[in-house]
Amino acid sequence: MTRALQLLLICVTYPLQAAEPASNTFAVSGAGMTACGDAVHMISTREVNEQSRVNAYEMFQWVQGYIAAYNGRGVFDDPTRIRPSMHITPPLRETVYLFIDGYCRKHPTAHVIHATDALLRELGAAVYIPKGWD
Repeated sequence: MTRALQLLLICVTYPLQAAEPASNTFAVSGAGMTACGDAVHMISTREVNEQSRVNAYEMFQWVQGYIAAYNGRGVFDDPTRIRPSMHITPPLRETVYLFIDGYCRKHPTAHVIHATDALLRELGAAVYIPKGWD
């Protein structure tokens, strides 16, 4: 195949590939996937159990990072889908612990990411939360 023909095929097929709709799903890893039952245990035993204290602090740091990503999302979106970014001030550690503990006690089958989305919404963010998780 000649170089010109290869270039032509790339130019013709690239727009077709780029036109496919983007997926609205994303992967979550780390403390965001902690089950609510485990989160409640970590929070409630962090004062007497060193591993719970470390795990709870890791979870808090994950929540802070998720909020930072939410605040910066407008910068990284596709320029054709610009949405206004807003600044959500990350809450203090004890506030995060109290909120996640309360949310997780109410929704024991949820995960920390669900509690974090609910926290963001409580703080005024525009966050989609599936029916039954609010």
